[in-house]
Amino acid sequence: MGAYGFAQAILAGLLHRERTGEGQWIDASQCESGLMLTGVQCLEWALHRRPFMRTGNRSPYVPAAPHGAYRCAGEDRWIAIACFDDVDWQALLRAAGEPEALRDPRFATLASRIAHQDELDDALQGWTLTQERYACMALLQSHGVAAGVCQTAEDRCEHDPQLAYQQWLTEVTAPRIGTWPITALPARLAKTPAHVGGLPDRGAPLYGEDNEYVLGELLGYGTAEIRALADDGVI
Repeated sequence: MGAYGFAQAILAGLLHRERTGEGQWIDASQCESGLMLTGVQCLEWALHRRPFMRTGNRSPYVPAAPHGAYRCAGEDRWIAIACFDDVDWQALLRAAGEPEALRDPRFATLASRIAHQDELDDALQGWTLTQERYACMALLQSHGVAAGVCQTAEDRCEHDPQLAYQQWLTEVTAPRIGTWPITALPARLAKTPAHVGGLPDRGAPLYGEDNEYVLGELLGYGTAEIRALADDGVI
C-alpha cells in the first residue's frame, strides 16, 4: 500500500509541476499507509479500548453463521459461505438437501448457530466435502446464499468466466521469462489508454537494459561516452 500511495503522490506532484512550474514536497509514511488498512481496529481501540484480536473467518461485527471457508471435494479446494439470517440458513438447507447433520436443533436460529459455530462449521463441512466447489457455488447462489469459490492463481487466470469476460489479464514480454500474463489496469481509458507494461507489450526491463536509450537518445550522450561510463562502473 505504501508503494501505491507514494506513486500516486509522485504523479500528483509531477502533474502540479507541469501545470504551475512549482515543485512539491512529498511527505509519505509507511505507518500512515498501514493505518488506512486498519481503520476499524483503530476505531475499536479509540472508542472502546478494545485491542485487536484475530477472528479468523468469523464475522466479528455483523451477526452471521455459518461464516467461513469450507473444504470441498479434491485437494486443497475451498468455498466461502455466509448466512446472515434464518432465511439464508433455510435456503442453504434446501440447497444441501436437508442433511440430518445440518438439521441439528442447535442450528435452528441465528443466535444458536453463533453460539455453536465450531459444531456448525464441522457439520457444514461434512456436506461441502462431498461437493465440487464450482458446482457448489452455483447451487448455493441459485438459492440466494452468499457463496464463492476460494480461488487459486490458476483459478483466476484459467477458470474464472467473469474475469475472462472483463479481460483482466494482459500479456507482456520480458527478456528472461518471455511472454507472461499479468493483471491489467482496472481502469479503461478511452482517450488515453494505458498499458500495464508501460510501452505496449513490454514487461519490466533488466537492470541497466535501457542505459543506451536513456543516455543516448534522451540525454544526448555519444556512444564513446556511454562506453566509458560502463567501463568505469558508473552504469
